[in-house]
Amino acid sequence: NDTDLIPITSLRNETNPTTKPESNTANEGPTEYFPLPECSADNTTNQAYGDYMWLRSKAGVKLSHYCFYQLNNSDSVSRECLEASPGVAVWGAPDYRSCLTATDHSILEVGSVEVTEDNAAAMAGKLDELTKDMADVTASGVQATATIMQQLSQHPGSSSTLVNIGSNLLNADEKTIALSKTIIKDAMNNLAETLLAAGGTGIISTANVDLVTSQTSPDNKTLLATQDAEIDIPASISGLARGAAVVVYKNSKLFKGPSSNEKMAVISDVILSGLNLTNSKENIKLTFEAMKDWEDNETQDITCVYWDGSDWGGHGCAYHADLNSCLCDHATPFTAILSFREMESDTAEEESVLVLYIEITCLSISIASCIVFITIVLSIKGLRTLQSFKIHLNLAIVLMLQYIGYLTINVVYV
Repeated sequence: NDTDLIPITSLRNETNPTTKPESNTANEGPTEYFPLPECSADNTTNQAYGDYMWLRSKAGVKLSHYCFYQLNNSDSVSRECLEASPGVAVWGAPDYRSCLTATDHSILEVGSVEVTEDNAAAMAGKLDELTKDMADVTASGVQATATIMQQLSQHPGSSSTLVNIGSNLLNADEKTIALSKTIIKDAMNNLAETLLAAGGTGIISTANVDLVTSQTSPDNKTLLATQDAEIDIPASISGLARGAAVVVYKNSKLFKGPSSNEKMAVISDVILSGLNLTNSKENIKLTFEAMKDWEDNETQDITCVYWDGSDWGGHGCAYHADLNSCLCDHATPFTAILSFREMESDTAEEESVLVLYIEITCLSISIASCIVFITIVLSIKGLRTLQSFKIHLNLAIVLMLQYIGYLTINVVYV
């Protein structure tokens, strides 16, 4: 096909390299053609923008995909196959610019400025204003915001605004913040440490996040309290530090692991502690207001667990009904939460019993059928001598014994 050929004598930077020249003079001699070079199929992975597959294409072709993290499919990411040299084509860099909203671009503009003591407060205020409405912020915007928060967390003068920004980010849906969970938690932890080092004491409270700092009291006991939670740290532990700081998350969007399912729900705040403590002889006491609502509920089982970085775990933490509190022997930079697991309801138990009775009935019918078949084969001499019936007879005996075993187990269970 001549449209896929270009003359060697033609220029490489012409507007349409795939078009043949209109004419060739006799002095030029015969013109040689060769196929347009191709870019092979390729896959690009970007944490902020998603994964895209680019099909094999000829030089000069530009492909596009809908932006991965935008549900309205109004914008696209593009990539062009470029001719690097005669006969050689390479993929250009993906162009993600149209995947960003106007708010995302404004956030990136804030992040392009170097953070200093003089401009930290202004940058934090700008980010707070941009993230008030998370409907116009994509996953890329959330990631950029969390990264800027990490830089600003070294400046305690912006602490209240930064906590408010963290609260704003948690108004986004789980898909939008999925790639930025660790960065957000790290930024909040860094801010807690900065405030503690600066001697701060008190509570910065927002809709989704509280940051609580407390210096060690004269009796070396540290008590961190919010409206919905209280953390009591024994004197022997508090004496090892200048105080303590915790971040209290009022929803669990940042803490989704394999154990999170429809039968496990977080009913309390999520406490992220900055104490570096493991296997203590004395326990840290965590009390949650939410426990009182579930304490006497017979259909739920209250469990105290902690976040190990990727999932919930219960090692070292226990729920004490008499204290209506969680006691944990560690407060590493993980999370302690209170959750509940639904126990089987009466309806579920009735359904289980019904299923058992159905199984018993079916097994009894199967055993009776095997007995009838075995009886018929053994009572007719002509059938007993046939090789095929001998095989079927053995199979029937084995199946009957198997069914009897299953039936025995089910009867015992009932």
